[in-house]
This record gives sequence, C-alpha cells and structure tokens, in this order.
Amino acid sequence: MIKENAKIAKKLHNGEEIQQLVLTQDQNQIMSALDLLANEESSYKSNYFKMWLFMVFGIILGLAFSPMVVVVSSTLGYSFYKRDGLDSLLLEYLDHNTFEDITIDELVIASFDYNSHTPRFFSKHFAQMSPSQYDVELRIAVGGSAAAPTYFDPEVYDNGLGYQESLVDGGIICNNPVMYAYSIAKFLKGIKIDETKGEHFNIISLGTGESKVDQ
Repeated sequence: MIKENAKIAKKLHNGEEIQQLVLTQDQNQIMSALDLLANEESSYKSNYFKMWLFMVFGIILGLAFSPMVVVVSSTLGYSFYKRDGLDSLLLEYLDHNTFEDITIDELVIASFDYNSHTPRFFSKHFAQMSPSQYDVELRIAVGGSAAAPTYFDPEVYDNGLGYQESLVDGGIICNNPVMYAYSIAKFLKGIKIDETKGEHFNIISLGTGESKVDQ
C-alpha cells in the first residue's frame, strides 16, 4: 500500500523525495514519507477547492459580461454605410475598365483579402504576372480598397481561380502605401536611381483632408 502511494506521489510536488524515503525500507523514513504524502493530499484538496471557486467565479463573470460581448461583436461586424451608393459611383465613373485601359504607366491599388489573409496590390504589373488574381476591373480594386472595416462591407467577388475573395481597405497592412509604390517603381519597373549623382524620386501625396471655406 505504501509503495502504491509512493508511485502516485511521483506526480506530486515532493514525489521524488517521498519515493526515495519509501524505498529505503526504514520505518522512520517511511513514516516521514507518510507525513509528506498526507501534507501533499491536504494541499491538493485545498487547491482543488480553490480551483472550483475560481471556476464558479469565472462562470458568474462570463454570464454577467456576455450581453456586453454580444453587443461589441455585433458592432464590430456591422457596417455603418451601405455599399449601394459606392458601387453605383464606381460603376458610373469606372465602368468595366481594367488596368489595361488606364493611360498612365502604372497604377497601384492596395487592398487586403480577408478570406486568405493576404495583401492584394492591384496594378498593371501584377495583372500581367498573375492575371487570375490581379486582372480585375478597376471598380473591384477601388471598391475593395475603399472598404474600410465598420464603414463599408467588403468587396466580394470570385477571382480567376474560382475562389471567393473579400477585399477590405489596404490600410490594414499598409496605412501608408508610399513604400510599396516606391518599391514597384524602383524594382518591378526596372527604374534605377543613382543617389551619388543626385538622382531621386518625386513623390506627391494627395491627402483626403478638408479645404478651408470662406465664411
């Protein structure tokens, strides 16, 4: 019986010590082992009670705050504005044109596919390199880039691979897309800059602030 208890005690805090005391076959050492085992049992029962106490307390807290969690989660999943007006304007101004229809050398529109958790940099370059994912109508790319969470629902469409994508605002992964535009212009388009000769990029940032109106 004592040896069986010693085997069980191996899993306790003083398990190794108890086992060594029992294996000595000395009566005094065995009595010491029994005392340690009794202390471990008492400590276990005390901790067991505390565990149940914390569990019950956690359940009470969960029940108390569950309505608040439902409200917060519903708010986060709710869009303040409908996409109808945005989609109508995009179709009116961009029609069904693609990146091949633009007259400038390059255009980069940053977005993020929520389904695959991967960025989408729609551009002429990527439309040629990977048409199944990036050869889309301009209105889809712009609509996805404009879909800021909680403001507009995602731009949902099926890509060339047959997978559904849910595009949201590219600010999720690049709040300032200048570096990405710089990288595409410098590396993907083969533009070489010799800084030792004073060559540099000119970057124009067009913000979305408000202009002053004379009262």
